Amino acid sequence: MREILKSLHHNYGPVVKETRSGDTFVHLFHLDDICGVLRNSQVQTDVYPLFPPLGFYRRWRRIGPGIGNVNGEEWRTLRGLVQSHILRPNIVADYLPFINEVADDFLTRLPGIQTANGEVPNLYEEVAKWHLKSTARNVFETHPGFFDNEVNEFFDVRSMIEATQTVVRSATGLYYSLPLYRYVRTAQWNTMVESADYLFGGLQKLLDRAVEDIKVLSATNQLPDDKYSFLRHVMSRSGDIPYSEWGMLSLDMVFDGLIATPAVLIWNLFTLSKHSHVQDKLFEEVERIVPRGENVTKDHIKKMKYMKAFLKETSRFFPLTVELTRIPQQDTVVGGYHIPMGNFYLRSNKIIWTPQHKAFDME
Repeated sequence: MREILKSLHHNYGPVVKETRSGDTFVHLFHLDDICGVLRNSQVQTDVYPLFPPLGFYRRWRRIGPGIGNVNGEEWRTLRGLVQSHILRPNIVADYLPFINEVADDFLTRLPGIQTANGEVPNLYEEVAKWHLKSTARNVFETHPGFFDNEVNEFFDVRSMIEATQTVVRSATGLYYSLPLYRYVRTAQWNTMVESADYLFGGLQKLLDRAVEDIKVLSATNQLPDDKYSFLRHVMSRSGDIPYSEWGMLSLDMVFDGLIATPAVLIWNLFTLSKHSHVQDKLFEEVERIVPRGENVTKDHIKKMKYMKAFLKETSRFFPLTVELTRIPQQDTVVGGYHIPMGNFYLRSNKIIWTPQHKAFDME
């Protein structure tokens, strides 16, 4: 995808119109145009779904759409359930003990599965297990052995990871082809449905048990104040929102993380391996700020200026997604071109191909 976008930019310039499967996209490659769309408060834009076939599947199965498949007031309502909890640093810091606990398990496991030359076989799968265990601990407060016990009472861990990859691969293939899945159940659609059913069905079991536990403990006044804090926060604000919709927010934390976490961590590790001087400086910063034998705290994180710069630069160089897509809700002008409302999708490219942006530069 990077090479396709690079070719479009090279052949046609900073603003490129493309029509695919009946949809018209306007790709933006110039930083000023991109900032103009994302920062212009005078032009209201809706967010284009990341995986339209998956959104179609959720409507078909009549399960919660998730934040990524809605816009307008519905988007603001769902986002409002979680933003005051997961976007506040002080609240997020409360989860650090759980995160440290799982991180210790992960780092303890790695030396035992290394090959003779120090490589970790299938690192992607190991990172995905780490994410699964972290989310299960933080959101559902369960302790299944995701590292050592491949099968637990909810699902087969390896099958869950494979199902996630199949869903993403199938949804991407369906999106970049004629949208026949809306009318005919194609082989690729059936593959996605089978994996999505397994994925969300297994996660629903985790959620159902946690919610039932909350209800039982609450009824007997035995629910500690610090237990199930995320789910209790969402439940207390859900109002008339159906369980299937607010519950999907929790399931998406697992699903979205299974897509993002392994890729992000592996790109960061790759970048460190390519730039040894950066690795050395980063190691020195961590050694200086976090005393040996102590867990990382929010105060430690605040002091890690070089770490933050490294994460931002790696994210710029290897973005998780290469474009952000917006749907203009009123006519606008971008790069000197008139863009009618609703009929075009504005795609802001996250990779800028200019000489000064081609090199990994921490400064």
